Amino acid sequence: MGGVSAAVAGFAGAGWLAGLPPAARRRGTGDRLAARRAFPQHHGATGVGAAFRRAQRHRQAFGVRGLQHLPAAAHAGRGGGGDRHDRPPRPVPPRPEAAEHRAALALATKAPARGGGRAARAAHWGNQGTGSRVSTGHNGLRLGWKPRLYGAAGSTFVTLGFVVLLFVAYQLFVVPARTDGAQHSLEQELTRQWEGDPSGLPAPVVGTAPDAGAPPNGKPLVRLFIPRLGLHWVVVEGVTLADLRRGPGHYPGTAYPGQDGNFAVAGHRAPRVFWDLDQVSPGDAVFVQSGTTVYTYTVTGTEIVSPREVGVIAPVPDHPGAEATRPVLTLTTCNPKWASYQRLIVHAELSGVRTVPAGSLIG
Repeated sequence: MGGVSAAVAGFAGAGWLAGLPPAARRRGTGDRLAARRAFPQHHGATGVGAAFRRAQRHRQAFGVRGLQHLPAAAHAGRGGGGDRHDRPPRPVPPRPEAAEHRAALALATKAPARGGGRAARAAHWGNQGTGSRVSTGHNGLRLGWKPRLYGAAGSTFVTLGFVVLLFVAYQLFVVPARTDGAQHSLEQELTRQWEGDPSGLPAPVVGTAPDAGAPPNGKPLVRLFIPRLGLHWVVVEGVTLADLRRGPGHYPGTAYPGQDGNFAVAGHRAPRVFWDLDQVSPGDAVFVQSGTTVYTYTVTGTEIVSPREVGVIAPVPDHPGAEATRPVLTLTTCNPKWASYQRLIVHAELSGVRTVPAGSLIG
């Protein structure tokens, strides 16, 4: 009799599904299979119907969209009228990272027990290593003032290092390129100037006033060549910042090449200018060309002084007020490199004068 009932129920289910559209038939078949997976304690054809009805009650009670989304035996016994054969829900094991997070959070927020004394509280916060004030980081853990201080200090040092790197790149690449461009323009201007007056400026006449015939500031004056450094420059008149950006500058009011007195020249401590001026030593030659006349100076010594020591460019160096009796040369620049709290001074004396053909350039 039971077999007959099962067959009848099976044919009834098949006829009911055959009368539905194809999509509905697929939905119905899937629902029955899902119901059987969710409630495996119901067996046989009648059991499938009971499981299907129980699954429908679950969907109505919990709002599950489609019985295929029911977990296998996870929600058994919840949907109204469960029975004694229902399986209990399987416990979901906690994730390891969640357990570590909860343990770390409990450790960071746990306060020292009362009555432990000042030593116990100090030991507690010392073990924490975060102080008494904590804040929540992006990952949910509480961070104290020390990590935040270290982070801020690290960011500050990184920013300062980036700024220093930009400054070094500017000094090593931008300044030399800008100086070379300015020197090229000054070279052309000085050549045109000497084509009109091959004798150059000024004439090497003893007794000529130092400011006689001086060109305006920023204009080319003479050519300077130091074989020890392998560099030559066009010296401009003036020592303002705008003048020195173009190259070495002549101190206004000091003597000109070949005159009794001090022909004083200043230059930036920068690449392509006086960067390696400290390599010049006594006995080295320094050439100054004014038109067809070349003056040879011989280095007599170097010194480092304070920026306030202006006596180094006096007519007699380091002896302000003394009367000049011979032509000398003084080169000044900042010291040390990358700083300007000192001045590097190179002294030289005139050791020879010669004439070169018009259009000839030394260096």
